Amino acid sequence: MKKIFFLSMLLAGASFFTACSDDDDNYLKQLPPQVEQSFSQKFPDIKGARWENDHGMFKSEFRNAQGVETEVWFAPDGSWIRTETDVHPAALPEAVKQYVTTAHVGYYVDDAEYIETPQAAYFHLELEAKGKPDVEVNVFADGTLVEGILPDGVIGENSLPAAVLAAFVEKYPNLHVKEWEVERGLIKAEFLMPDGTETEAYFDMKGSWVRTEFDFKGSLPEAVMSYIVSNYPDYKVDDANYVQTPLGDYYELELEKNGRPDVYLNICEDATLWK
Repeated sequence: MKKIFFLSMLLAGASFFTACSDDDDNYLKQLPPQVEQSFSQKFPDIKGARWENDHGMFKSEFRNAQGVETEVWFAPDGSWIRTETDVHPAALPEAVKQYVTTAHVGYYVDDAEYIETPQAAYFHLELEAKGKPDVEVNVFADGTLVEGILPDGVIGENSLPAAVLAAFVEKYPNLHVKEWEVERGLIKAEFLMPDGTETEAYFDMKGSWVRTEFDFKGSLPEAVMSYIVSNYPDYKVDDANYVQTPLGDYYELELEKNGRPDVYLNICEDATLWK
């Protein structure tokens, strides 16, 4: 029997220099030494990889030794979390192709990725068929279906890992969750704060808090508004969230201007850009 797998983000005790930067590049310029070391050990031949902060994780995008697009995630302590590698449908193992043919008659593989984690390695397939709803499945290389992975989507409280429920109750006691949802290996709780603010809190599968997003309706700090006026004249703030993470807090803003593309800005209270 395949053992149950839950993606673990391992955030405990994480810290990294300063979370905000004056550099307006979308990619990180500096990494924790432990992340650099772990990446070099796992991918010794890869140079010039791009990095970004993804829900408190350090995510890298690059082409592997075979030239295939690859994404990898590390926790701030350097722990390897997950690798996703694009796979051409024609290159899938025969056992995986046979699974699709027999278990999903009339469907074809529209997109495929090879997912590797410390707990398991499998293929994530997006299947399509004319006139039928799309299907997403996780399959081992031997053609057997992966069991125990929570699929993306709404989830009942009774199906939550106990550690996640306990972590939420500890962090937000006496608050009622309107809806639980799985998003790319994280569990999201949607709820209202006592003052009525719409809030979303994210936890990993082991119950570690990753981030919380608050729907922000108040006045932005003067430094933030000055930054917007100076760098994006005539733009207006169309939507704003206040985000808390283990690495620091920031505002997540969507700026609009007639006839121009929208601008998405993550900025700290002192007007330095969140990295």
